[in-house]
Amino acid sequence: MPLGALRLVGFATDREVAAPGDPVLVNLYWLADTSPANDESVHLRLIAPDGSEAASYQFSPAGDDLPPSEWVPGDLWRGQRLLRLPAGLQSGEHVWEIELCRPAPTTCAAAGQAVTLSSISVNAPLHTWEVPPLDVEDGTQLGGLVTLLGAQLQPDSDSLSPGSTLTITLVWRADAEIDTSYRVFVHLLDHEGAVRSQSDGEPSSWTRPTTGWLPGEIILDEHVLVVPEDASGEHALAAGLYTLESGRLLTLEGLDHITLMTGLVEETTGGSP
Repeated sequence: MPLGALRLVGFATDREVAAPGDPVLVNLYWLADTSPANDESVHLRLIAPDGSEAASYQFSPAGDDLPPSEWVPGDLWRGQRLLRLPAGLQSGEHVWEIELCRPAPTTCAAAGQAVTLSSISVNAPLHTWEVPPLDVEDGTQLGGLVTLLGAQLQPDSDSLSPGSTLTITLVWRADAEIDTSYRVFVHLLDHEGAVRSQSDGEPSSWTRPTTGWLPGEIILDEHVLVVPEDASGEHALAAGLYTLESGRLLTLEGLDHITLMTGLVEETTGGSP
């Protein structure tokens, strides 16, 4: 399909179903019919079911190092971009629409007619705005992005026994839109700070990435820890957010974790018959 001086000969994405905040890898295949006089850019839009523009992306057709003005007739190029869907998308069938445009100081002047490409089905989660009852209250902010309001604990006790299971439901509040997908860690630490049990992963069992959180939204994030059989003495429960590339988010005090509670791991003894 002709788009200005270029011809789009192929379009593909790595997914047809997505959630708000998910990454989408877009592949565009171009053929130069003539020698382009301008470095036209791609204007890719995501159109919501009601016809409104849900997202907009602008980038060079084949990458910043290969501007169209350097192409010659007959050149075939692939452009690849990893895009992030907005956190506020609603459920429904969305449509990808593309046009080429000539960059201007504040706008993108269309260089041809917009063309509809393919669709993507968006499944938005249910959003919660009310804080549930908390067994442990906290309120520590991480990186200016999220606040750990506290946690629900099962069993609700400051003492544990070796071999027992502790279920921790972290209660987060998003304070801003988040461009990075962070992982959560929950660690059971002994009195020397060594990790004795842990749960790591994206929030809510990998179903609610931080890139899909809306400002003010409350996210319930369950983790299960098993207390080691040889554990004893004072232990602490610590939590936080991190990425493999940049490490942990810091509190306002510069700490890389939040201590939710401390308690004892006590051996259970059987009574006399």
